[in-house]
Amino acid sequence: KLWDVKSGRVLRTFKGHSDYDVADDVTNFIDLVALSPDGRYALSGSSDHTLRLWDVKSGKKLRTFKSYGYVTSVAFSPDGQYVLSGVGWELKLWDIGSAKEIRTFEGHADQVYSVAFSPDGRYVLSGSMDKTLKLWDVKSGRELRTFEGHAGGVHSVAFSPNGRYALSGSSDHTIKLWDIGSGKELRTFKGHAVGVYSVAFSPDGRHAFSVDQGNTLKLWDIESGKEIRSFKGHVDEISSISFSSNGRYYALSGTSSHMFKIRDIKSGKELPTFKGHTRVVTSVSLSPDGHYALSGSFDHTLKLWDIRSGKNLRIFNGHSMPVTSVAFSPDGHYALSGSFDHTLKLWDIRSGKNLRIFNG
Repeated sequence: KLWDVKSGRVLRTFKGHSDYDVADDVTNFIDLVALSPDGRYALSGSSDHTLRLWDVKSGKKLRTFKSYGYVTSVAFSPDGQYVLSGVGWELKLWDIGSAKEIRTFEGHADQVYSVAFSPDGRYVLSGSMDKTLKLWDVKSGRELRTFEGHAGGVHSVAFSPNGRYALSGSSDHTIKLWDIGSGKELRTFKGHAVGVYSVAFSPDGRHAFSVDQGNTLKLWDIESGKEIRSFKGHVDEISSISFSSNGRYYALSGTSSHMFKIRDIKSGKELPTFKGHTRVVTSVSLSPDGHYALSGSFDHTLKLWDIRSGKNLRIFNGHSMPVTSVAFSPDGHYALSGSFDHTLKLWDIRSGKNLRIFNG
C-alpha cells in the first residue's frame, strides 16, 4: 500500500502476488518492498519466488521477475534502470525496461543473504553464508574481488556513501570494514555477544551501526574503530532500523513491541517513545526531511508521527492484514507499504488522494 503522509489516505493498493503455495503447503507473503530512486517505480518481493515491478503513477504492474527460488534481498541501481536480487547461491541482475535477466553472478558457495549497489552503480557487493563478501563488475559480470576474514556467514553488507569502503556483519559476532580498492581488511569491530545480522553507514559516513540477534544496536566510530554507544532499549529483537538523511537521528522497532524509539545519534538521548499501535511494530521509516516517522504494524495500520513531539499525526487504515514494510519516497511525497494481505498501496501526500490500486 502507498499512503499520503499528510492526509493519511490510501493512494494505491498493489495486488498480484500469490497467497498460497500448494506444493510446499505454505502461505506466501510480501516481505520486501522498495521504491526506485526517482520514485517512479515500486518493487515487491514475495515468498512466492517472484519480484514484481509497479508503475507508481498508473498503478500498472509492469513486470514479474521469476526468481525460481526464495528472494533474500533486493536493490535498485542508483539510476533506477536495474534491479538486483539475491536468490540461492546467486545474484541476478534484471533490466527494468525489458524485464530481461541480464546477468547471473555466480561464485558463492552458499546462500546469498545481502546485496548492494555502489553509489555510482558500477559495482555490486554481496554477502553469503560461505563467510565471504564478493565485489562484482556490473557491466561485465566479472568477479573482481573476494573479501575473506569472517569466521561465520555474512548476513549484511553496505557501501559507504563515497563508495570507497564496505561494511559487513557476520554470525561470527563481528563487523568488518574493508577497502574496496585493495580488498584489504581495515578494521574489525568487536563487542557483540551474538551474530550480527544488519549493518549500515550513517549518511555522512562517519559512523557505523550494527544490530545483533540479541536485540542490541551499537554505534561505532569509523575512523577510530571505537564503540561509541550501545543501545538496549528494546526487550525483544530489533526488527527495523532507519536513519534520517542528516545523520542526526535513527529509529528502531522490535519484534514483540507495540512501540518504537528514536534517538539522537550524537548524544544518545531518546526522544519521546512513540506509542499507539495495538500490536507489534514491524517497520519504521524516517522522512527525507527528518521531521516525520512512519510505522507499520501487525494491527494492520500505518501511523505518521511528529518526531520532535512524539505526537501521532495520522492513522492509515486500509490493509486487511499485518503491515510488514513501510517506506517514504525519495522526495517525501509518497508512502509505500507492504502487507501479509499481498498488496501494496500508493498514497499522494499533498492531496491525500488514493491514486490507484495495483492489481496483478
